[in-house]
Amino acid sequence: MSATVSLEQLVRLGQNLRADREFGQQTVEEAAKLAHISEERLVAIEDGAASAPTVDELRQLAHVYALPQDLLEKRMTDAGHASAQ
Repeated sequence: MSATVSLEQLVRLGQNLRADREFGQQTVEEAAKLAHISEERLVAIEDGAASAPTVDELRQLAHVYALPQDLLEKRMTDAGHASAQ
């Protein structure tokens, strides 16, 4: 189940995901490859220019960035998804 997400929420989510990636000192190329998404899609998500990331994309990114479960839950909520479970 997915809710409507505003452009402002997508931009904030993208900024948070970029910060998560940078905290782990990963390049866009490395993160995209490990998450099995295109570099273009990752950049679009981080820029808030893409549609909200899917549950699978968020799970992959959370795994690549080694995000704790509570932070994954927050990113899921920010993207308009009901739960990470």
